[in-house]
Amino acid sequence: MIELSLQRRMRSPHGALELSLEGVIQPGECLAIFGPSGAGKTTLLRMLAGLIQPDAGRLVVDGEVWFDATRRIHLPPQRRSIGYVFQDYALFPNMTVQDNLTFAGATPQAAMQLLAMVGLQALADRPPDTLSGGQRQRVAVARALARRPKLLLLDEALAALDRTTRHQLQLDLITWQRTLGITTLLVSHDLAEVIKMANRVWHIQQGRIVAQGPPQTVLLGPKTQGKFNLPADVLAIRQEDVVQVVTLLVGQDVIDVIGDGDELADLQPGDQVTVSIKAFSPILIKNRSTSAC
Repeated sequence: MIELSLQRRMRSPHGALELSLEGVIQPGECLAIFGPSGAGKTTLLRMLAGLIQPDAGRLVVDGEVWFDATRRIHLPPQRRSIGYVFQDYALFPNMTVQDNLTFAGATPQAAMQLLAMVGLQALADRPPDTLSGGQRQRVAVARALARRPKLLLLDEALAALDRTTRHQLQLDLITWQRTLGITTLLVSHDLAEVIKMANRVWHIQQGRIVAQGPPQTVLLGPKTQGKFNLPADVLAIRQEDVVQVVTLLVGQDVIDVIGDGDELADLQPGDQVTVSIKAFSPILIKNRSTSAC
């Protein structure tokens, strides 16, 4: 069990922020930390890892005190049983895949077992820069598990991957996390990823937990108005006959919509917009190529 009550003054894109988080994380669960940029999600992970020292509070992991401001206890990262997976892999380019794991504390035999678990045993002698993005992230996960940590921290770990690779790694991470029973904290801006992977979610805004519980309850709730609001980036605006067509990037999809003069008066490529769609009877078509087996 992880018990935390942590406070820290920090700077966010919106100015000064007083981060104050308190809660209990159950053994073996996958807890998602969800919220807007600058809310304090990554700062929380870095405090848990010992990379940032809180201004006040206490952190206890399985009965061991990792931080206590009153008693002046602050265990350094190397004394904390954690595995940390970053978005940018952070692998050592001058080492082989296997050496990256043994440097993190795995024996050669354990390193090969971890590589077999993530499907990369045959690439043990390869340098990381010869691997694909998905393969490198699998190595990063295996390295994070090398010390058999009590706590696995995933900081937007899959954000840089393409949709198909990301989907498969999400499924694999669910399997590995449940098989090993490692308590996991997942920071992600991807709503679908949070709902798919997490048992529970802390919704953080302005350094506070504003809601917590099952992802479907906290992040979805009742939706009966039949309306979708989708964030999009404007790629281009062009005139076709008597209408103006706006090309938008919605997620990873490029779509064209027709706009009117009032909507387009101050719109230009590079702007971010919200596409509001009413769809009381949408057609849902299952994508067989990315569905779980």
